[in-house]
Amino acid sequence: MLVRSEGCGGRGCKVHSPKLEAARGDVAKKVRRTRKTVQPPKEAILRYGVILAGMEYSTRLRALVVDDDSSFCRVAVHVLGEAGFDCVAVQSGADALAQLSAATFDLLLCDLVLPPPDGRAIVEHLRTLAEPPEAVILTGVSPSEPSLAPLRAAGCTILFKPLDSAELSRSIASVMHARALQRGDATRTLLESLYKLTTLTTADATLNILLDQILGISVTMVGGDAGCIMLSTGTQRTLAPVASTGTEGPGAQPPTAFWAGVCGWVAQTRRPLRIAGDVRAYSQFAALEPDPASAESIHAPIVNRTEVLGVISLSSRQPGRLGPESLAPLCAIADIVSSVLVRDRAERLREHQDRLALLGQLSASVVHELTNPLTYVKANLGTLQEMLASHATRETKVRDLGGDVHDLLRDVIEGVNRMAAIVANTRAAARKPAGTAKEVDLAALLRRAETLVYPQFKHRVKLHVDVTSEPLTVIADEGRILQVVMNLLVNAGQAVGAKGTVTLRGRAADNWATVEVEDDGPGIPKEVAAQLFQPFFTTKPEGEGTGLGLSISRQIAQEHEGDLTFTTEPGKGTCFKLTLPLAAKAQLPQQRPTVLVVEDETALLNAVKRVLNGTFTVLAASSGPEALEIAAGKQLALILTDYSMPGQDGLSLVRAMRQQGHTAPAALLTAVVNSDEVVEALRKGEIAEVIGKPWSPRSLLGDVVRLCSAAPTAGI
Repeated sequence: MLVRSEGCGGRGCKVHSPKLEAARGDVAKKVRRTRKTVQPPKEAILRYGVILAGMEYSTRLRALVVDDDSSFCRVAVHVLGEAGFDCVAVQSGADALAQLSAATFDLLLCDLVLPPPDGRAIVEHLRTLAEPPEAVILTGVSPSEPSLAPLRAAGCTILFKPLDSAELSRSIASVMHARALQRGDATRTLLESLYKLTTLTTADATLNILLDQILGISVTMVGGDAGCIMLSTGTQRTLAPVASTGTEGPGAQPPTAFWAGVCGWVAQTRRPLRIAGDVRAYSQFAALEPDPASAESIHAPIVNRTEVLGVISLSSRQPGRLGPESLAPLCAIADIVSSVLVRDRAERLREHQDRLALLGQLSASVVHELTNPLTYVKANLGTLQEMLASHATRETKVRDLGGDVHDLLRDVIEGVNRMAAIVANTRAAARKPAGTAKEVDLAALLRRAETLVYPQFKHRVKLHVDVTSEPLTVIADEGRILQVVMNLLVNAGQAVGAKGTVTLRGRAADNWATVEVEDDGPGIPKEVAAQLFQPFFTTKPEGEGTGLGLSISRQIAQEHEGDLTFTTEPGKGTCFKLTLPLAAKAQLPQQRPTVLVVEDETALLNAVKRVLNGTFTVLAASSGPEALEIAAGKQLALILTDYSMPGQDGLSLVRAMRQQGHTAPAALLTAVVNSDEVVEALRKGEIAEVIGKPWSPRSLLGDVVRLCSAAPTAGI
């Protein structure tokens, strides 16, 4: 029994256990230790779990179980009964609200999806109660689901189905332990919250989820009503909100200039600040408009050494709740946020290094694949040159040379295209992630991964590629998804050993795209499978693997609202399955859109015009000033411009066109995709996309159709 109780009368949940006092001392020591090291050691976390299981309560606790699945209700009531709860179980949101209005509960265990009202509405209702219960929400959605962010910010514990009785018991013990500390000792509550925050620095979750969790704990710990975490851009030009809770005050702040407003002042000076009353009473903010919903606010810079990463702000609608003493814990929270951000940055860097390490392993095969077409292209061109020179001396017309010339030219073109594809694929795989998502043809991406990876194994491994003819278009960061597929193919090729078969499949079903990489190797042992997605875990000898491939791959999949799973059978092989949501199909407006194309190289400009003519009305210009002149007064659906041009570059041209009143989306045609200026322009929305050179006619036309279909009809 995880939670024991004595007696059956009264409330107050006062804890009386000699063990608890010793446990509290241990917790305080661990908190001090974790504040120094940022990342708590694993043994401290395990010890903390023992403390949770040893809690004793002096009163009988009451729990409300809400789930429309009667079988789960019975299981939950049984588990909670063993833990010392008197339980009431209902199967609808309306019945839950009636119970909450009629009686007081210590715990609410509630399914998210219910007959109306649902779990979110019930959590919102808890705010109106004088003594709200601790809320534990049950759901079957993915942990990365954005709709869960408000629940995390409200301080709810979220459990994901399916879960067994042991997991439910441990979770309930943790929730009620925190509640007991909060009611018994405010100082211990602060320590408890700080401990929870420090454990998040090692949590396996995406950055957005971690920041939501940190902010939710922070608002509860300090005692505010709303909060916001704003991060600075790489160039420190703006502060943009990345996590917020509450509907007013800092929780609703829009992006702002790095030097503007209260948050800008905190970022510039790197000093914490408390605002009480009218913000205009402070000389540096005399020109700002006061927020009527904020009686007090506190702000702290998020700093890594001398670099300002952002600002965390909390506000209260009632005066006296955010006193000067609240600045100290907020600064501690800011340091924890800094640790999380630095860790995320390091993981992104390791992700890029892992990509480069993979390309290093493939470099020999890539060079070999380039050498073959280069050899026969060179030979064919030499033969063609000799044939033309020989026939020219005899004054023979080219058409009299017969089919040899056509065969030679066909092979030359095929070889050039093959080399261009290898170069483009290698560059895409080595590219740092731009942090932006666009429509990606997953079928073409799978063929690109095959081109890069298969030459390394083709002398001992058979690769079967089975890609559906249905559209496999997803919204993704192309380079990062390519890395996932390449990692899976390399792992499969290594798994089959001296001889075997690898199958690469691409399918579409029920609005989801799936990629499967299956091998007929020896399979994965059970003890290894349990650790497969842990960072740095690897079974490869030292120097042959980073141990980051699968953990990074799964994180990339989840950041794209998908997942990476696997099945394995000893002696028969393993199958990894990457799942991503399909993109909605783009539809062009009935009226022919007008596209402005700007390119200083005449041959490239003509090539773009040939691709787009017939589908679009094309306005062509060879320079920025010419583009401004021919586009004046025109209704554009898309601005398609080269980036590197003499005089006025593509970004400067786009900004000049915005001043001229053009609101159409803009895209850069360029091979320069990783410059800080281009990445920053993408992040700020100045340009919608970067279309890398060299492009194929089909891919360029598809990109332009998609971009124009997203443009407002009025702008065409």
